[in-house]
Amino acid sequence: MAQAKRVALILTHGSESMEVVISADVLRRAQFHVDLISIHTDGSKQVDCSYDITLMSDYNNDPGSENAISLDGYDALVIPGGKVGYVTLANSQIAQGYVKQFNSQNKLVAAVCAGTLLIKTSGLGDSDGNKKLKITSHPSIKDQLVPDFDYQESRVVVDENILTSRGPGTTMEFALKIVEVLGGKGLADEIGAPMIVPS
Repeated sequence: MAQAKRVALILTHGSESMEVVISADVLRRAQFHVDLISIHTDGSKQVDCSYDITLMSDYNNDPGSENAISLDGYDALVIPGGKVGYVTLANSQIAQGYVKQFNSQNKLVAAVCAGTLLIKTSGLGDSDGNKKLKITSHPSIKDQLVPDFDYQESRVVVDENILTSRGPGTTMEFALKIVEVLGGKGLADEIGAPMIVPS
């Protein structure tokens, strides 16, 4: 039996709760091992997400945290948005380091909503006239991405090992596409059908 895929989902205070919970739920339905990894300076595993929804992460990876873990053994990195959280993640050297690490190993980097800005701040954009990475995001940050990426309006975009999506309302499609990339379309269809996801 194949070893379960391992997914690291990073989040912080102000992350979009729908994007965190739907992504984690769908990936766990696919029998993937999903860890919620908080990145904030108070060292707590408690995460105060959008709309007064509190979640508990599995680990806190702020420097010096007693329960920090290495992300070396993971197959994919998932990045949510959120009105406040996306700014924290986009400016986090820890989060940027994760994106660079996964991208350099050609592992899946998946960002939804304004979480896509972290891909830019991690240096994956190209404004030198070379082939630009296809990407999408929440419309509110489009202007920040257009100069460095081949910006798309599609609900989910995959280009090489980078997968992006638009917002809370596209998170189910986003999560199922992660399942498809990591586990095949058959698995994505299998878990999508009982959830009454349109095919």
